[in-house]
Amino acid sequence: IFTLGYTVKGLDVSHHQGHIDWATVASTKKYSFVYIKATEGYDFVDDTFLENYAEAKKHGLYVGAYHFFSMRSSGREQAQLFISTVPDDTAMLPPVIDIEIDT
Repeated sequence: IFTLGYTVKGLDVSHHQGHIDWATVASTKKYSFVYIKATEGYDFVDDTFLENYAEAKKHGLYVGAYHFFSMRSSGREQAQLFISTVPDDTAMLPPVIDIEIDT
């Protein structure tokens, strides 16, 4: 087993994980934060985002949102969707952009 020895660990989740039992995740004390997929491209809102956001926060995890970037629309359009979807919460972790390029 290879480990880098990080003491602070987190997760990233989206609708692909299905229903998440946040009470169990929090009770393990293994993870202190989670990044949750909010949006993708200029028109996709993850339908589990708001529930995951509320539940993870309720169970004491630090919460952040991420946007899955698409090369098919402008950054401006994508930023507008993200801003209109994610709550204005000063306790939230900084936003993250997930960029994946097939090579």
